[in-house]
Amino acid sequence: MLKKLTILLLLVMAAAFALDYLLYFGLSHNLNLKASYAGQGKVRAEALVLGPCEPLFTIDPDYLEKKLSCPVYNLSLNHSDFADNYLHFYLFLKSNPAPKMLLLYVTPESFDLRFNTFHAYRFAPFLADSIVSATIGELDSNYAPWIRLPLLRYTYFGRMLLFPALQGLKHWNSGKQKPYLSKGYEQHRPAVSPFFDPARKSDSLLFDVQLDEFGNTPEDAADKTFIWNATRETYFVKIMDLARTKGVQVIVYESPGFSGILRTQRNRLAFLQKIDSLCNSKGSAYWCFDHLATCGARANFISPLMMKSAASQNFMDTLSLRINKLK
Repeated sequence: MLKKLTILLLLVMAAAFALDYLLYFGLSHNLNLKASYAGQGKVRAEALVLGPCEPLFTIDPDYLEKKLSCPVYNLSLNHSDFADNYLHFYLFLKSNPAPKMLLLYVTPESFDLRFNTFHAYRFAPFLADSIVSATIGELDSNYAPWIRLPLLRYTYFGRMLLFPALQGLKHWNSGKQKPYLSKGYEQHRPAVSPFFDPARKSDSLLFDVQLDEFGNTPEDAADKTFIWNATRETYFVKIMDLARTKGVQVIVYESPGFSGILRTQRNRLAFLQKIDSLCNSKGSAYWCFDHLATCGARANFISPLMMKSAASQNFMDTLSLRINKLK
């Protein structure tokens, strides 16, 4: 009986290790995962864009390359905070040549825990890296105890990683060379949202939901203030320091936001000044573009901080002009 139990246990352990490696292999070869694609060492970019959804949906490398006359890659990810950005930047530098410049999107809400977050599941294939595991240990105490356990470090997230792993196996088997988003930029496409009102476009819905976060009137929004978080500041500084050690010029910027919201952010000015001071201490400037005419029209925005395509191109024209003056 004991012998049979021992054999059964060994078989279960062998299956767990085999499935663990299969998930690792699949996720590592999924080119649609930006960290995994960067891990292939195939990205050649002189300008790297980093941040959450705002630059993901607004900075088009194909357009910006024409203005800067250099290759551009967009490493931004939806709802990502500074720690998430830091690890993606770190993993990018680990396998690819360092870019000449880093375009880092920063806005006052970047330092507030209520906005964006750290997505530990994005780094599941990289848990053997000490920097990755240490960061997860600091920021996700619930997941941290599982990262050394075969198979469970993936199944901790339920089925979330199953499809990406299978897709990665398909990419490997087919010899796929490029991700779906070849340069990391994702165009935001208006679509009908059947879960709410079929007559309303999702762009409009997104704008209205985010508007509600600040209040529908200036009086409501006056009660909403940003709360500075020290951990967010720490990882912002880590990005700056990592770039400096690699000789990367950091351009910290805030793209235009809808002025109807910006003027209701009660402590916005104090946050802008603090961000600017942090940037100056690291030898960088902080560029804000809230003075542009784009900010005045709601029609230019998908959400309060995210521009539509035409407005994004106008902003990239302005941004590139300013960058080119530094050359």
